[in-house]
Amino acid sequence: MKLPAIFTPIVVLYQNVRDIARLFAETVFYTFTPPYRLRPILDQIYWIGVNSTAIVLSTIAFVGMISIVELSFQMDTVLHTTEFVPGFATVLILREFASVIPAAMMAGKVGAGITAEIGSMQLTEQIDALRLISINPVRHLVVPRFVASVLSLMMLSCIAAVVAIITGMIVCSISLDIDWLLFINSARNFVKPIDLGINVFKAFIFGMIIPVVASYYGFRTTGGAEGVGIACTKSVVYSGLVIVILDFFMTWVASVYIL
Repeated sequence: MKLPAIFTPIVVLYQNVRDIARLFAETVFYTFTPPYRLRPILDQIYWIGVNSTAIVLSTIAFVGMISIVELSFQMDTVLHTTEFVPGFATVLILREFASVIPAAMMAGKVGAGITAEIGSMQLTEQIDALRLISINPVRHLVVPRFVASVLSLMMLSCIAAVVAIITGMIVCSISLDIDWLLFINSARNFVKPIDLGINVFKAFIFGMIIPVVASYYGFRTTGGAEGVGIACTKSVVYSGLVIVILDFFMTWVASVYIL
């Protein structure tokens, strides 16, 4: 029985989620199954992590400054005080910005690159050639990018948190006359060790999502150069969407059951 056309998007969404989940499970399985290939992982860490450092830290630096400016304006308007700005800003950076901003930047930069690379291999039948010589494409192509993405994003999120806090501290000292010692003392009253744990955990989850979604659309690329562009667009859009959705649920669970 053929379903009405109105249900087609729902069916397509179900199929995509199912296939991405299957690819994710296969990737995790091969990640912990020998033989382990260290050199490709190190190469991908350089390409994914090191090459993304500049753009990620530049972005998060301004996010840290924006957080201070906006929070100081709102608190001065509502509470007529800015003494709590460092604490609230630091918590917001650790729980949200330090993981979400690097993940969003990497979804655009790294995710599109992975999709384009694998998509080009799919169009030129290199994926079929790997299967022909008994090389599993998931183990060979996805696993190194998967491991490198997780490790790189976890490290970048920690560095991003430090950079955002430092830039926020600079803005506080200039615009609010709050020196670095007062900033740190105020932040210590709000920040808990679990906040850093939440940051790293979110980065761990986002680091798994980006390469899997990007690889999925790379494997499904059809239609020449135009198809590669469409696949890259889908990869970036849906990676970003999944990151935002998962961020909401992780934040909600942490706020209700952990913090």
